[in-house]
Amino acid sequence: MAVEKKEDRDKLEEYFKQKLNPLLMSGAYKAVDWDREPLPSEVNFELKMGWTPASQLKKGLNAITEMEKRSLKKSKHEMSHRRDSRSPTFREQSKRRVPFSPRVRLPSDEDNPVDEQPKFKQTAAQKKKKKQKKNSGKSGRWAADERSNAQREERARRFARDDEARRAKFTEMRRRLDWYIDREGEQGTSDNVVGTCMDIEKSYFRLTSAPEPSTVRPLKILEKALKLVQQKYATNRDYTYANDQLRSIRQDLMIQCIRTDFTVNVYETNARIALEQGDREEFNQCQSQLKLLYKELPDSPNCHEFTSYRLLYYISVANTIDQTTLLSELDEKARKDPCLSFSLKTREAWALGNHVKLFRLYQEAPRMASYVMDLFLERERKAALNACLKSFRPTINITILASRLGLEEPKLCEWLATFGITVDDGKIDCRTYSNTVLA
Repeated sequence: MAVEKKEDRDKLEEYFKQKLNPLLMSGAYKAVDWDREPLPSEVNFELKMGWTPASQLKKGLNAITEMEKRSLKKSKHEMSHRRDSRSPTFREQSKRRVPFSPRVRLPSDEDNPVDEQPKFKQTAAQKKKKKQKKNSGKSGRWAADERSNAQREERARRFARDDEARRAKFTEMRRRLDWYIDREGEQGTSDNVVGTCMDIEKSYFRLTSAPEPSTVRPLKILEKALKLVQQKYATNRDYTYANDQLRSIRQDLMIQCIRTDFTVNVYETNARIALEQGDREEFNQCQSQLKLLYKELPDSPNCHEFTSYRLLYYISVANTIDQTTLLSELDEKARKDPCLSFSLKTREAWALGNHVKLFRLYQEAPRMASYVMDLFLERERKAALNACLKSFRPTINITILASRLGLEEPKLCEWLATFGITVDDGKIDCRTYSNTVLA
């Protein structure tokens, strides 16, 4: 079939696409009798909604006809078996019960053996009626098969469209992910950007497109920017300014794929400032990145210190899985480090529910470990108070409670007042407050 006009060629491509794609997707193209299929030009390039492969319809009819034959054969066998089991007297009675009909001839016992079924003669009208009924049943099955196959074909087209949409969506997501990886400076396909910006101070802006070299600061400028941030924060303690500048420095480092000791220094500085200000989210971002940097640069001088902070942070979020993973990675040399040794003792006290030891360790925390413990100390102190109120009867002395919770008596009284717990004559009535909800 030759197609000359561009319009006919487009119609032909669309016709084949709608007709062949569902068959290729479902694997039913092998069952189609292509020699009997009409040419696209014969049907005016229009696809019938009820189009069904001829071979499939034949298979369906053959299966139905075969089932009818088996059913009829089985019924004949059962009738013959029941007739053999009847007594002569019952057979004679059954003969007398047959109503009179001029069209029926009852054979005698001599003419009709016991193992044969009585046969009735049918008139031409009855045969014609039976044939019409049989043909109508076939046409009904054909119509049902056509409707069923049309539904299956329409379903295949719908799923083909859904697959194309999902494929396009996945391609777009993959393209965005590749650009994001390139943008963040990790393994990507694009070349690394080398900054040319000479501004020491630059605010942080989230990237929405590929960065320009003129907006990125090179390494020498970033080193000056870090020193300036440290000096200004030490002077005025402006966390908003310091955090904004440090995030901008981190972004420029990522864009240029700079992962050196200077990068570690930037993240450690940002993490320390975030701890001082109690910014849990910013500290978590920094310590997550430091975990990767320490694997690339294992000789970093503060590796053990920040590893101990990470273990304490896992305690603050009650993440036992990451705790176990971190403990399995520690060698003997790391366990002897003062900071890591302290974190291991703290983790043991927390896991055993030994609040007295936990609060005592808080008083001995090295370096900035106490800042990390502040993230979960209030939660553990409430749990310890709740345990004391449920365990002691009838009262508990405020001095004993202060030693158990690691607080001075005046501060303890103020803290208890926030929960509506009053101290009477230096004691607390545990029965009154045993069911108090410590919000």
